[in-house]
Amino acid sequence: MINSIIAQYRVLRLIGEGGMASVYEAEHDTIKKKVAIKVLNPYLSGNAQFRERFKKEAELMAKLKNQNITEVFDYDEHPVSYIIMEYLEGEDLRERIIRKGRLDDEEIKTLFTQILSAFQYAHENGIVHRDIKPSNIFILKNGQVKILDFGIAKIFGQGDEFTQTGTQMGTTVYMSPEQVKADRSIDFRSDIYSLGITMYYAINGKAPYDTENISQFDIFNKIVHETLPKSGYDSIYYETILRACEKGREERYQSCNEWLLDIENISSGRVDKTRIKKKKATSSSAQKVILSILLNNIEVIGIIASLFSFFASVILFISAVLEDQNEYIRHIGEWFNVALFLGLTLNFTAVIYYLVNKTRFYSPAIFLLVAALSFFIEAGYFYSFVDSLVK
Repeated sequence: MINSIIAQYRVLRLIGEGGMASVYEAEHDTIKKKVAIKVLNPYLSGNAQFRERFKKEAELMAKLKNQNITEVFDYDEHPVSYIIMEYLEGEDLRERIIRKGRLDDEEIKTLFTQILSAFQYAHENGIVHRDIKPSNIFILKNGQVKILDFGIAKIFGQGDEFTQTGTQMGTTVYMSPEQVKADRSIDFRSDIYSLGITMYYAINGKAPYDTENISQFDIFNKIVHETLPKSGYDSIYYETILRACEKGREERYQSCNEWLLDIENISSGRVDKTRIKKKKATSSSAQKVILSILLNNIEVIGIIASLFSFFASVILFISAVLEDQNEYIRHIGEWFNVALFLGLTLNFTAVIYYLVNKTRFYSPAIFLLVAALSFFIEAGYFYSFVDSLVK
């Protein structure tokens, strides 16, 4: 690979390699611009699922335009599957701590203000990283942070067709309880947990669990059932870590901005750090939780709404046939008219959500056919229902 040409870039040296891909430093043959080229490992190139996941990583990163997220310039599959990214000079957070030791509170604030801002942006764009750890947080020589490796990221509210039920995604120590449980409804609050463990690592100079002396099974058990080990060093931000790492998603920070606000208030002395722990989610946060549940199950909700609408349509049809014979049936039909309208609204909301987000949905026939049938039946009865209310 060294000295070969990929898309007019000459490969100069290997920067690093992992299980899925290798990253090389390369230079444009004409204008001498340096880039990093991430190449899918050859033994995975024959696997369509890995090629698609690699392509998905490029697509996700290309959508994110943020000063603290690595920029993607190009992607292709010839002669190999590769992603061309900006070239970074510096070191990742893990290397920084190995070289200099744990971070003090001022360094924590400087770095995590950037880190949390980057993830707030990613989450607002519907992307959950799922593999946050110190080695995926890069620090340039000027102190600017860049987030790396969206290889196992997912779009929030969309299923991951590359991940089977029961598959755990992430790096052991930094996984959230829901990742350990292989929960399919993982959302941005899983990232917040992993960011809490990352801050714990930065403050202590080591992770909360010793992977060399504790089995993976025991670590998973601790993540799910035990409280986070006490920090070996004092930090004004430690209570924010405890809140970020709550076992229940609803008790964590409900956004990176909420965590950022606490960091700013604590550093300026406006909030007592001891009041941060286990602060309950606000009503607006509760609304976000409800919304996340709805979006993660939007397809099921749409199907149920379709079937409910169809059922209401049948009842309306029967009531229309029998309304002259049975007053009770007529009143039931009128109220099912309302139910049909609500069901249709929910149905079309689900369909529009999928179309706007350009995501697939398993049962377009159920959605559209039942919606169409329900709509035509509704059109014949909605006017009469309003007219009966007016009278």
